Amino acid sequence: MRRGGTVASSLRAASDQALAAAGLTGINIMVMPAREVISSLADQVMAGTLKADVTDVLPLDRAADGLAALASGEARGTIVVQVGS
Repeated sequence: MRRGGTVASSLRAASDQALAAAGLTGINIMVMPAREVISSLADQVMAGTLKADVTDVLPLDRAADGLAALASGEARGTIVVQVGS
């Protein structure tokens, strides 16, 4: 992420101090997924029309590394945290 970017964390991991040090802003968000939204996204995935620039897939125990990459500006694209095998 470039300096001046904004991070939105659903893990309550957006630290104002760490983000400011990296020239970023951020917010912690809480959402309750609606069946209609999830269903629509699943349909797009199955149709191949939902695209994400996935640059890294990390196991859950390395999620903090992904957040650090976002905060430092090293991340380019989407970082996926894999839960389970």
